[in-house]
Parts: sequence; structure tokens; C-alpha cells
Amino acid sequence: MKKLSFLLFSLFFLSVIIPVAYCDADINIMEIPQQVGESLGIPEPNTAFIGGLFMSCIVFLALVMPTLLLRNKSVSIIMVFMVLSFLVAISWLPVWIMLITVLMVTGLMASKMKRWFS
Repeated sequence: MKKLSFLLFSLFFLSVIIPVAYCDADINIMEIPQQVGESLGIPEPNTAFIGGLFMSCIVFLALVMPTLLLRNKSVSIIMVFMVLSFLVAISWLPVWIMLITVLMVTGLMASKMKRWFS
């Protein structure tokens, strides 16, 4: 409980001291990975892919990590698939990453599913 209160206090403190960022009125969310990759200095064929992975990791950690810390595994797995679906829908991640994740989770849970049906 002490860690949680420290985390909440830290987030509040950071939200107070970090200035508000302003941007243009028309932002294309699908161009963000390309711009992030360019600002990181990634060479051209992989710029958008690496930028998308980096931004996806940030969104993934921000949305899934609290669920992992506060709830059990089944709720976290549901949250993982929701976040992955969102990231694939806005084209920050390719579909094959979600398919590999689904296959890995299914492989890990295969013995439990086998017990459920037999």
C-alpha cells in the first residue's frame, strides 16, 4: 500500500511540474511512428516500424502495467489483447505481432484448457 501511495504522489507531482505541450490542430496519429523514428535517427527502411514499436511499448506499459500490479492474470490478459487490438487498429503495430502473442498465450494456457474440457 505504501508503494501505491508513493506512485500516486509521484504521478501527481510530475503532472504538476511538467508543462503542458501544445501542438498543431490537425494531427495524423498514423504518422507519429514515422516522426518518432526520424527523431531517434533510425535509418529509412525501418523508421516507422521502430517508431511504432517504441510508441507501442510506451502505451502498452502505461495501460497494462497498472493492471498487472493491481489485478490477477486473467484480467491482465484481457487488457493485453485490448491494448494490442487498439495498437493494430491505429497501425502502430503490424498484425503479425498480435498473432504471435495470441499463439504464445494459447500455448501457455493449453494445459489448463485441456483440463477444462476433459
